[in-house]
Amino acid sequence: MKLSITRAKQLKPKPDETQLGFGTKFTDHMFNMDYAPDKGWHNPRIEPYGMISMDPATMVLHYGQGVSRGSKPTARLPAASSSSGLWTTSGA
Repeated sequence: MKLSITRAKQLKPKPDETQLGFGTKFTDHMFNMDYAPDKGWHNPRIEPYGMISMDPATMVLHYGQGVSRGSKPTARLPAASSSSGLWTTSGA
């Protein structure tokens, strides 16, 4: 499988290494790869940072799929008032 690389036309300034944080600084490039049931994973590429598109049926987009409290399906759910703050901050 051939990896294609498209370089960004303009690079962002290098951030201060003491100010790095998860989800706050992003690279100039990103890795993308396509998937199709008949082809599997294909078309790997590194390209300039940009928007990504997802099928609306992507599981993480559905309520609660990407937010987890780590409870088992058989666990008793807490009262809505005690967990509402968790969902607000976890999904932010």
